[in-house]
Amino acid sequence: ELDSRFTENHVKLYKVKNKSSLTPQREIFLIHNGFKKRIPNQTISPNISRTFTPHTITKQLKSSFKTMWQANVNSSSKLHFYSIIKTHFAKEHYLDSIKNYKDRTNLTRLRTSAHRLEIETGRYKNVPRHERSCAWCKVVFSNSVIEDEQHLLNSCDMYAKSRVKLVQKLTSLTSSIEYNGPITNATNFLQ
Repeated sequence: ELDSRFTENHVKLYKVKNKSSLTPQREIFLIHNGFKKRIPNQTISPNISRTFTPHTITKQLKSSFKTMWQANVNSSSKLHFYSIIKTHFAKEHYLDSIKNYKDRTNLTRLRTSAHRLEIETGRYKNVPRHERSCAWCKVVFSNSVIEDEQHLLNSCDMYAKSRVKLVQKLTSLTSSIEYNGPITNATNFLQ
C-alpha cells in the first residue's frame, strides 16, 4: 500500500526533476516493500549508501514477507490446523530428519491440508464446516464429529492401527532430532 504522502506520481516527478537513475519499476517495487521514505535520499554519486544496502533491503523484504505470511495463516479457514502446528516462520525439522520421500511428502500434505479428509473435500463442495463429519464415526457410533486432522491423528477408530504405527515412527525419529516432550499423540509431534 502506498503512503499517501509519497505516491507513484511523486516518484515520477522526483525522477524527472532529479534525473534519478532508478527505473520506475524498481522504484515502485521499493515503495511497496517499505522503502518509500528512502528513495529521495539516494544519489547518483558513486558513494555507497549506508541506509540502502542489499542487507537492509533483504532484511525489510523478509520482515514484510513474515508479516504477510502470519496474517494469511491466521486469517485463512483452510489453514486452521496449520496455524495450530506452525507458530513461527522457520524451516521445519522434519524436512531434514525424515529421509523417506514418501513419508516426508505425506506429512507435508497433512500439515498443509492437502489431503482427502472431509474437512478438505467438503470445502470443495461448499459443505458447511460443521457438516463435514467423519463417515466412519457417523455410521459406527452415530456420532457426527468433524473429520479433520486432529480427529484423524488423535481419536478416530478407523485410523487406530495407522495412528499407532505413526506414533511409533515419530518416536523413533525423536532420537535423531531436537524434540522435547513425550509423543502422547501425533499432533504434539507436529507442533
